[in-house]
Amino acid sequence: MKGKGINQFELPDGTEEFVQFADHWSQSSWVKQRECEWQAGTGLDYPKPQIVFYSNDNRTFDSTGELIVDYGKKVQQMVSEFYGVNMALTGANLWYYMSPKDKIKRQSQSWHRDPPIGNRVPVKAFLWCHAINEANGPFQYIMGSRPLEKYWPKSEKLDAYPPEEEIKATVDNKDIVTCTTQGVQLTVAETIGLHRGGNVHPGSSRLCGNWVFYQAA
Repeated sequence: MKGKGINQFELPDGTEEFVQFADHWSQSSWVKQRECEWQAGTGLDYPKPQIVFYSNDNRTFDSTGELIVDYGKKVQQMVSEFYGVNMALTGANLWYYMSPKDKIKRQSQSWHRDPPIGNRVPVKAFLWCHAINEANGPFQYIMGSRPLEKYWPKSEKLDAYPPEEEIKATVDNKDIVTCTTQGVQLTVAETIGLHRGGNVHPGSSRLCGNWVFYQAA
């Protein structure tokens, strides 16, 4: 793959419409009810402080999610042109992260790698719908952690969630990219490399579109 492992892309046409849609969804009574249930510890089995609008599930909102997929197809074209190969869109969702009552890191809030399919590595696009700072729990990525780079494990077995102590002992802080933004931004990352999302601070949230791509078979 080319690039640095994580790259910022220009915003495609339709971004303003998508952000308005995302805002409308995040303020909906459905999301607010789910947020209250999660904070109360009832009604949600999902362990992370995250509410997801799956584009193929119209039970969650007054929309079929077509806008999420349509926007993802525009990003798909950009990603395919950037890498010079046909990338298949395999996932399209909208994520709303809220502040947990504790500071426990849950699942993808710890350093991890997304698994490849054969020799096809995953690429994810994130549209941050608003400015992101430390309070929003920004996405982080470790440069040099892709296959055959300096932080790629020497063992044959790929540990999706390497121990935090190992990361602290081996990774130079200057290689950690923190995705804070001044406004709406599109970030594309090869998530075979080490990455994580942060904890949202009280009174803040994080809203983003998320699309998953693999090289077409």
